[in-house]
This record gives sequence, C-alpha cells and structure tokens, in this order.
Amino acid sequence: MDHWIVIPEQPGIVGERTVVDTSTHPPTVDRAHFVFTRPPVDGLIGAGPLLLVDREAAEALEDNVFGEVSLHSADLDTDPASGLVHVPDYVWCQVHGEAGMLDIGLTDDGRLVASGQALLVLHTFGGGIENATITEWNA
Repeated sequence: MDHWIVIPEQPGIVGERTVVDTSTHPPTVDRAHFVFTRPPVDGLIGAGPLLLVDREAAEALEDNVFGEVSLHSADLDTDPASGLVHVPDYVWCQVHGEAGMLDIGLTDDGRLVASGQALLVLHTFGGGIENATITEWNA
C-alpha cells in the first residue's frame, strides 16, 4: 500500500491554550486550541502538532478510513486582524496510529502519513486538500 506525507494548509497558529505532552514521540496533544489568522480553504488544516478537519471531512474519515483517528471539539478563535467574523467549523483530528500501518498515522516526528484511500477521502469530502503539500513517504 502506497503512503504519502501530507502537510496541511496552515491558515492559523497553535493557540496558547493548547496542551502538548512532549515526552512522547510524536508529541501528544491533550487539548487543542487553534487561532485562525486567515480564512481556511481546505477541509484538512493544521499547524505544528494540531490537525483539524471540517465537519464533512470528519464524517467521511469516520465512515471510510481505517486508522486510529478520534475527533474532538477544539477551542477555535480568530485573530482580530484576520477579518474573519465567524469562527470556521472545524474539529480536532487526533491521530493515534503509526505511519504506514493503516490508512492514517504519524511518523516519529509527528508528520501525517496517509494511504491513497485516505487521500481520496480528503480530496473528495469537505474542502479538499488542494493547498496541502503531498509527497511520497518512504518508510
């Protein structure tokens, strides 16, 4: 099964209320806070150790992807300079799986690795992943 490294669009920054356990590899996010600095385009977005997906992509991942992924609420804010009036509707996508083992996983340094099936789901549902950087992953 081919797998790909996916670096999502980054329309914001990790917020100060994010709680990360850096004693684990990859680091474990225990609480997610994301601050939008511009409007997002894609359905998969992120910054640092945080991954967020829009509602449609979240439902599609739950229905179509085999991996250790759990979806949670996140603290979402907008930077006043962003011009955003409403906070976009995204959920925190916590990935627990190891890269290359199932459809979605993380490398030891926290990069997202997705199978072709997972990429198809992310391209098809929600806002897509047109602004993500996708490169072949070599285990």
